[in-house]
Amino acid sequence: MWKRVLLVGAAFAAGLGVGYVSQPAPDGGRADRPVAAPAGGRERDMPERSLHEQLLSLPTPETPVGDGVIRGYVRDDHGAPLEGALIVASLVLERSPHKSRKGGAAPEDRDLEQMVRAIVWEELGQRQSRRTARTRADGSYELTGMADTKWQLRAYKEGFDLQPQGSSAYNVEPGAIVDFAGGSLVRIDVDVLLPDGSRPTRADIRADSRQGNTSSAAFEPWLPGQPWIELKPNTYELTAEIRGAEEHMKSRPQAVKAEPGATPTVVLRLESRPALRIRVIPPDGIRLRDWAVWALRFLGEVPPDPARLREEGREGGAHGTPEHGIVWDDIEAGAYLVGAAYSSNSPIVVSEVVHVGQGRAAVDLRFPTLDAKDFVAVRVRDPDGAIPRDVGFFLGSSPKAMGTPAVLERTDGAFLLHRGDPGDDDAGRSGSLWVRADSRSLGSIDQECEPGAQEVALTFERPGLVDVEIVDYGRSPHAGWLVLAIGPRGQSAYRQSQAKPGPEGKCRLGPTQPGAFEIVVHALVDANTAWPAVTLPIDVRSGGQTRLIDVPTLHTVTIRWPGKAAGRSFSLHHKSRLASWITRQVKDEVTTIERVPPGPYELRPFGGGKQAIEFEVPQRTEITIE
Repeated sequence: MWKRVLLVGAAFAAGLGVGYVSQPAPDGGRADRPVAAPAGGRERDMPERSLHEQLLSLPTPETPVGDGVIRGYVRDDHGAPLEGALIVASLVLERSPHKSRKGGAAPEDRDLEQMVRAIVWEELGQRQSRRTARTRADGSYELTGMADTKWQLRAYKEGFDLQPQGSSAYNVEPGAIVDFAGGSLVRIDVDVLLPDGSRPTRADIRADSRQGNTSSAAFEPWLPGQPWIELKPNTYELTAEIRGAEEHMKSRPQAVKAEPGATPTVVLRLESRPALRIRVIPPDGIRLRDWAVWALRFLGEVPPDPARLREEGREGGAHGTPEHGIVWDDIEAGAYLVGAAYSSNSPIVVSEVVHVGQGRAAVDLRFPTLDAKDFVAVRVRDPDGAIPRDVGFFLGSSPKAMGTPAVLERTDGAFLLHRGDPGDDDAGRSGSLWVRADSRSLGSIDQECEPGAQEVALTFERPGLVDVEIVDYGRSPHAGWLVLAIGPRGQSAYRQSQAKPGPEGKCRLGPTQPGAFEIVVHALVDANTAWPAVTLPIDVRSGGQTRLIDVPTLHTVTIRWPGKAAGRSFSLHHKSRLASWITRQVKDEVTTIERVPPGPYELRPFGGGKQAIEFEVPQRTEITIE
């Protein structure tokens, strides 16, 4: 809101021909003084109306008028009516005509006058259209003269927290009934003091409460000009806290009972609390794409082995800006071993001991200069020769054995893939080395490299899209239970794209890079298990292509376990590496499994020394466990 105030002031000061500039004051502070209109202006052209008058003269939305009524009741949380509660209905305005819309050409920069007009247009429109009513002795209210449009309702009564009950109070139309209810609030006077006895400019108050086995926390701002908070009746533990850029301060919890008719007073004294800030600094010429830090408190003189950081330390990072670092507040004072890695899955490459006392301790962990043999440098280009920014990478000993490496970026545009631990064959230290680049907009590229390769170049082609239609999908019993996926032929465990058909049986797979692929149609036998029903080879080319797929009949398999073997269970496996398995606990003698695709299966009973049963669907759809 303060930004809007400043904006309005600045724009209309310019319109009045009077500006304000900041000049050094005699005492070294700043002093504002008016300056004359810009050269070339004429005094008689300067507006004589006040700022308030100019604002009121701006065009406003048309105020709709009608004869509609919105009714309701306001009660406390015990169901008793609340008399004298204020109900305010505000018009839900359409988009301001001064605001730009999506989908067109890039808008030009608006001047201050346009921006102010948009703000005032909305505010005056709200004021002109507002309707109010007070609740009667029985708690009822009635808003009249309501136009046939959408309204937003709010309810107010001092000492109560009133919320809509049973229906939304937003986008309400005439004829609606909107009830409000809420519990009474108790005022608690709170004084927050710094260690030197002065008061901070602001603090956050946390109020922890418990009702039965349920605990909850409420958060309230505290200001010196409003040194109180309002809470529902209960017993609370209050804590004041300040989180600054360089310091964390917190008070000790203080119990207080909030009950109607009383105004308790609480004094919360802030104390410096131990905190730790860790920043990571990459090597020169390197940008960190992903990163992680750990911290482990230890006793004694000798720090623990850095390997213990992963198992016992507190982890952070990976999603923030390295320059800002990770801050852990309200920790225990003492000695900490801290370490950093290129990602949460890569080895710790730098560690240091830091001592945390009262207040915030800070440490910068600088990554060492990179050793070229530990990385594979990958240069990736899209079909236009640009570097794709949505690319991710995998590294392994084969296309079927890929892991996610830590990825760094050189300032020359190359991506550095960390090979991992020295003994990790899948990371390309020995045997074959495969690199995969994934892009949401372009597809995926696999490339085999020399095991010791240090530079790899990958170039994406124009991607392909495959539009698939399931024959007679809408009339089939499996409608809604199919999932389609596309992946490289012979690597079916790796799926580049998948989709669920719409009501007409249509979906789009891709984008993928041109090449030999296969489409697999999976049948969902339950919410968590899908078995392959159709595999269709396809040569994907750049651009678009279509495929019709006829899904075979799906069957119901009946499992009989005589003797009511309650509590026992079995698993049913589709004998394909593309499929998982389902497990069922026996409740009755007969268990049925629906939407089972044709193919080989294995039934494994658990308990009683039963043997696994192999069978083929549809040749056999009823199995009895002897």
